[in-house]
Amino acid sequence: MGNCNSILSIHEGMGTTQRDRERPALKPDFFLLDERNEESFILFVQRLSKYVKFYNEYNIHESDWSNFYQKESTAILIYLASWNVELLHGTFEITKNEIFINTDGAIQKDKLQKYFNKLKVEFDDFLKLV
Repeated sequence: MGNCNSILSIHEGMGTTQRDRERPALKPDFFLLDERNEESFILFVQRLSKYVKFYNEYNIHESDWSNFYQKESTAILIYLASWNVELLHGTFEITKNEIFINTDGAIQKDKLQKYFNKLKVEFDDFLKLV
């Protein structure tokens, strides 16, 4: 009966008490209900702004709120930061390798035009916001 003491060395290890067995998934900060960050909210509002009507001081509908976000510097910078530059760079590397592999000038020209047209579309979308 001498070793029935509750202070045994096996009780001193980690995870042997209920306090040590807390599950991270039960903590309130384990996941967020809405996992967007501040940048995502600004981009969302920027895109939503063209659907929200703007009324002047006489309560007359003039336009929408997109004009405000086209000139707002934070929204412009966040939109620029949201570009997937790594994807564009990866696409450039693939295009570059395809051009080096092909010896036909017409195919090389076509590949370059497709790549730069894709960049132009991205840039034109940006200019629509600015």
